[in-house]
Amino acid sequence: KFPFPGTIWDGDNTSYCFKDRSRLHLIEFYLSNKYPTPSEKKEISVKSGLTITQVSNWFKNKRQRDRMTQRQQRESGSEEIKTNAVGNYGYHPVTSPRPVTICYR
Repeated sequence: KFPFPGTIWDGDNTSYCFKDRSRLHLIEFYLSNKYPTPSEKKEISVKSGLTITQVSNWFKNKRQRDRMTQRQQRESGSEEIKTNAVGNYGYHPVTSPRPVTICYR
């Protein structure tokens, strides 16, 4: 009946289950290196309080989302890529207002 979506992630209604402090450690490192080594992942996991698997998955997902956003902008004919390493369209996870789903555990 309904066509499949082009992608599962459409950039809206982002849900964060990590604490702001943990995300800021991840983003801070991402700005300097998108592909951390295993020893760097271990260091990030200690600083952020996350497991190494969570750190690895976050980097993998972040790189994928950045590629998707850039691809969509190229396809739309945009000459200027508006994304930066912090997130989509200058979004900052702590200071920017945006709908957020809170995960309770």
